[in-house]
Amino acid sequence: MSDDWVDQTTRLSISLFDELANFELFSVSTNSVEIAPKIRRQVFDNRDLFESYTVADTFKLPLKINLWSDQDIPFPGATLSIGAGIEMYFQGLNIRQVKSKDFQSLELPEQDLENRIKNLRRARYGKWWNALAIPLRLPLTDKSIEKMQEGEISSWQLGGTLRLDGSFGWGNLGILGADFIEINSGFTTYLAGTFKVSALKLNSTKMRLKIARERKHGLSVGIGQSRMEYTLFEGFMVFGNTVLDIQESVIPFSFQTSYESARGFDVVYDYDLTKEESKRAYYLATQGRLEESHKLSKIKESGVEYIISRDSRTQRRLQNSKMKLSLIFQKQSVESWTLTQAEITTPDSKHTIYQSKNVNVRGFDSLWGAREEKRYEIAASLDEDGSWISKNNVLEISMNSKDSDMSGKELNSVVSEVEELSGIDLKLPTFPARVPCRRCSAKSNSTAWYGPVNALVKIDLPGQSLDHFLKVPKSDYWPLLESAYSVPLGQWSMKSDRFWWTVERLILTIGNAPLVLADMHIKSGGKLWSALRTRRHWKLAAKNLTNKNAQRLAKRLGRLFKQRHYNREVTRLVVMSTNSLDSVPTLVDLSAPESFGRIRQSVGEFPGDDLTRIIRRTIDFDIPAPSQDFDPDMNLAEASISRQEDQSLLISFKLEKQAKYLHWHIEKRHSFGRRTTLFKRIKPYLDASIEPGEFSFIIQKDDSDPFNKALYESLNQDFPVALRLSASNDGNLWGVISELSLDPVKQ
Repeated sequence: MSDDWVDQTTRLSISLFDELANFELFSVSTNSVEIAPKIRRQVFDNRDLFESYTVADTFKLPLKINLWSDQDIPFPGATLSIGAGIEMYFQGLNIRQVKSKDFQSLELPEQDLENRIKNLRRARYGKWWNALAIPLRLPLTDKSIEKMQEGEISSWQLGGTLRLDGSFGWGNLGILGADFIEINSGFTTYLAGTFKVSALKLNSTKMRLKIARERKHGLSVGIGQSRMEYTLFEGFMVFGNTVLDIQESVIPFSFQTSYESARGFDVVYDYDLTKEESKRAYYLATQGRLEESHKLSKIKESGVEYIISRDSRTQRRLQNSKMKLSLIFQKQSVESWTLTQAEITTPDSKHTIYQSKNVNVRGFDSLWGAREEKRYEIAASLDEDGSWISKNNVLEISMNSKDSDMSGKELNSVVSEVEELSGIDLKLPTFPARVPCRRCSAKSNSTAWYGPVNALVKIDLPGQSLDHFLKVPKSDYWPLLESAYSVPLGQWSMKSDRFWWTVERLILTIGNAPLVLADMHIKSGGKLWSALRTRRHWKLAAKNLTNKNAQRLAKRLGRLFKQRHYNREVTRLVVMSTNSLDSVPTLVDLSAPESFGRIRQSVGEFPGDDLTRIIRRTIDFDIPAPSQDFDPDMNLAEASISRQEDQSLLISFKLEKQAKYLHWHIEKRHSFGRRTTLFKRIKPYLDASIEPGEFSFIIQKDDSDPFNKALYESLNQDFPVALRLSASNDGNLWGVISELSLDPVKQ
């Protein structure tokens, strides 16, 4: 059961439809034992200047042993069963960065194995083989460490679960032709533990190792589950066994709610493998033996460096609704809330942090290719001492919407939400919802379709913004809620107004009850009830702020942001109430290849090495997610570009630290924010590095340097261009991208 928190929960930044390979290899089972190895491949767009991807391959080998298997208990008119069992598993994970051009041929097996499976590769099984083989390459020998690329992560995990479950089902409902239907409810309670080791190759001689242990227990309850099974393909006999017997199922509705409490400990060390004592401590640590690492970390120049540790207590809640109509259609919504209390210890300081994270994912998939998913994440990180008010990265809000084929109405809605959430005017027109078409001799209007669309908005709000949101006067609550829920001003201001609003829409409110079975909702019948709930938790959160209780405040924020059908309204409320400024870091990535291309815009500078980002980089580096590594101190301050009287170009900026590489990216600017790349190259300055301070250079038309000449030709155009500059000291970590605009050459 504990594995559901990996597969269904939303702690990982992964789309339900971003997985290229996620399936069970085979299954071997007896009456009491079952083995079913699985592989998964996840791909994340890093949205960086190299247009790179993060690829995560996972291999999992679970072993299930039934100690007391489905013991039926006589019960009139129904079936009551109870079971108990043990689940153990091994999991290998490999995370690496690849360039877009290498995406299709990520990494191949060795040549001798390649020859053996070449026929399978022709059948397009290559990526599945890689997903199986690569996670098993564990850095436990000098040779395997040498094969790892810098920045590559290898992780292995052992886990075990003791579970007790039961179900209560009704069969033979007396409905003609439906004697195969079974409606039931069930529960699972479990006690689980995991041991995990993750290795990150920092460079050719240095490894970072994380050792993590977690103990957890939980309860999961499913209510109203209905399941119908049938055979799609009966298969055929081979040596007395039936193969390719394909069973399918129909789940008209299924609801699950889960609760989990966990206690975990993580510690991270860096090892210099050129020193024998440090190397020995590394190999001992991969087995979970940390005595040598702890001892050497206290000795200077021993090769072992203590980085960070975390002692955490976590509570998780998950609600899952699912509908499956065989292979034809699947629909699922997942809502999770996580509250974590963590004590973070570094060589210099100790912190206590409370983090609340809400994730809501809704999506569907169909046999004919129509797929849709919408995901909201809101996370608040609060320091126990109250210092979060002065920090830059406290409240993170993100929205990600994906659709395989969007209609005009849906596209306009997504663009509107992106603009109101980010505060950025994308200067896009209103897209027609219907277009004229001709069928034979008749003319009519049909729905306009705009192809696949992917929208991402990410906002990092500082502590002052959250403080302002919680200190909004209570007299302003209802006007702000009316605006957030798109209700005319004054309709909810008085109790009598809210009463008559409820009466007028009572039939819609009552109608929402049976629609829960289909995971549907009529917003007109639930708006006011959601607003009342939001106002109540908003008011209590403000009280916790006044009492300076960070733990209760984090918990209350989790309840405030816990929404099932009104995520857009709540995010709109937060943005409206936080007194956001233009300097708030905001990222927008809107892609619609068949209509207007791709728009990427950002406002403000994302915060540097605050505690949240340090934790993400040093402890949570083994969580599959887009790579967010960058050099926060490598900023091109006061960057500018101008055209001189002799038509030469003057580029100037100010650096805070030495730079040895500059990344040049020149784009042609089209209407609607579209871009076309004209020039992209990395220029090394190894012999004459760019020192801290002010720096400027002039690019001329007849420059003898071929690089400068190509740069001038790309910038000197009769249309608007954009120059995106970024600097690096080592070629791996790059600073914030500075974008400069240049007007066309005057004719």
